[in-house]
Amino acid sequence: METIKYSLEDAEEIGKKLGVTFDKFDAGQFADGINTELAIAGKTPGKTISDEDLQKAAKTALAHLNELNDYYIRLQRKEMEDKGYYNT
Repeated sequence: METIKYSLEDAEEIGKKLGVTFDKFDAGQFADGINTELAIAGKTPGKTISDEDLQKAAKTALAHLNELNDYYIRLQRKEMEDKGYYNT
């Protein structure tokens, strides 16, 4: 089964519904955040995900990005460091 990920355009649409202005971070970061939060929750984004789960993922991503506008870059870097692929 192929995992469907939310795209930049999807993130822009979701962000618009939530009132996101993308002045602190870009839609790409938001899309990464949504996809990451859905993966963490053990969900596969796609037609079987309810709007409620998507909204929870989007709101969680938004909260993280409002706190640290590069939150998901840092998270990815940390995961790569843990796997030995990246050293600072």
